[in-house]
Amino acid sequence: MMKIYLAGPEVFFLAPQKEGQRLKDICADHGFEGVFPLDGEVGMEGLAAWEIAEAIFDANIQKIDECSAVIANMTPFRGPGMDGGTAFEIGYAYSEGKLIVGWSSDDRDYIDRVQEYFGGKLEQPDRWRDPQGLEVEDFGQPDNLMMSSAVIDVVSDFESAVKLLRTVVT
Repeated sequence: MMKIYLAGPEVFFLAPQKEGQRLKDICADHGFEGVFPLDGEVGMEGLAAWEIAEAIFDANIQKIDECSAVIANMTPFRGPGMDGGTAFEIGYAYSEGKLIVGWSSDDRDYIDRVQEYFGGKLEQPDRWRDPQGLEVEDFGQPDNLMMSSAVIDVVSDFESAVKLLRTVVT
């Protein structure tokens, strides 16, 4: 059975294990084994905060390495773009040759989300620029081009992502 790493900010939810199990159940319904970042034990007793962070990092890298694919929740998180940890996991998985499918419950292009984030205060003298004068990407993508280009596609929900992955691997 193909193992899929389930990347996303669900680890920060109020009931992350419950959400992780829900996602894993959907994977199982489609013949996959979902691997949630919080699966298994990470020995943290007696460790300093930075050591705990290293242990979590190492455990998640190991989980990605053990999987053939990644499904990444690219829904905006704490701003107009996706969760930074998920972005890293997409990049790592891409560098390792893994299949990656993204999903986002926000179907707007990145530029539209940034426009909203800044209260409509983007200017376009030459290219779109935020209030600090920094360029904002406008490639018709759901997120930064590096993330959007690393995935097979970005679909509207988790189950659609699982179904898309199923069509790619069969």
